[in-house]
Amino acid sequence: MNFVSNLNFAEIMVRYTIMMILGIIAGVTHQYWMIIVVMAVFMEAIMGFCPVKALFKRNSSKH
Repeated sequence: MNFVSNLNFAEIMVRYTIMMILGIIAGVTHQYWMIIVVMAVFMEAIMGFCPVKALFKRNSSKH
């Protein structure tokens, strides 16, 4: 699996928005375990790479 950026700018902005919403929810409700999820979304956004999207794109190109 190569880690070539597979997200466009709009998808990256959606990921940042999701990250901020989850981070605020985690902080307000004191659910600090959710930081792991927030960091996963942050890493997807900063790298511009979504492994789920890459997996589906790879499987769909075989047909």
